[in-house]
Amino acid sequence: MEVEIWRNVADDTRKLLEAVARVDSETAPDGLGNRIMSQIRARMMSQETRAKRRSGHGAEPLSFSGVRQVRGITVFSQFCPAAKTVVLVGDFNNWKAEDNPMTRGENGVWMACLRLPPGRYKYRLIVDDRWLQDPHNDQAARNPFGGYDSVVDVPASEAATNLCRFG
Repeated sequence: MEVEIWRNVADDTRKLLEAVARVDSETAPDGLGNRIMSQIRARMMSQETRAKRRSGHGAEPLSFSGVRQVRGITVFSQFCPAAKTVVLVGDFNNWKAEDNPMTRGENGVWMACLRLPPGRYKYRLIVDDRWLQDPHNDQAARNPFGGYDSVVDVPASEAATNLCRFG
């Protein structure tokens, strides 16, 4: 049962990332979306192979929850199967909950993709109206409310602009 759940999570993650690539290939010059998808697919397959080797049967999840930089796109992903809503807020959207709702896959993988200019960004997740630090990101900074915000650094070589929507 557990093996099947993680296979479904991996399938959902692949579907969402393929949607990202479709959007990019339509809007980006020179087939950038296809190159991005190839890089994401290669990373996911290597993670899946490592997870299967560690567990002996593939029961460990892909370690894709958290935040990743993939050629100018910042991909935020969380496994929250019981959540009804997951929203991404941070410096990049002036902490407005309505600006970046995450998209839910069939098996509880929530994703959002942003094209951010270079810089350091603080962010949090709002899971069913609860503000949370990203549990899969070790980078954090104190916030004025006594807690911590997650932090993502977007280097100049990875930066782009505008929001990338999919669904």
